[in-house]
Amino acid sequence: MEKSLVRNVHFLAAALATAGLIVNRIRLGRAMARLSVSAYIEFHQHTIRTFDPYIPIVVIGALAGGAASH
Repeated sequence: MEKSLVRNVHFLAAALATAGLIVNRIRLGRAMARLSVSAYIEFHQHTIRTFDPYIPIVVIGALAGGAASH
């Protein structure tokens, strides 16, 4: 029971972080398609900073979920 709960919590955290990345990228993709080259580069640098907090959650959640499932 406890092992299943840990696995589900890690899976949920990783899934939410991944969904946040996907939704953010879809929204920003439309905006970036309309920008000039210089504006695109500046905007892209800012969007990379918004993705950084999600990456550890996705990686750790995937690793912990995989470890808990074995």
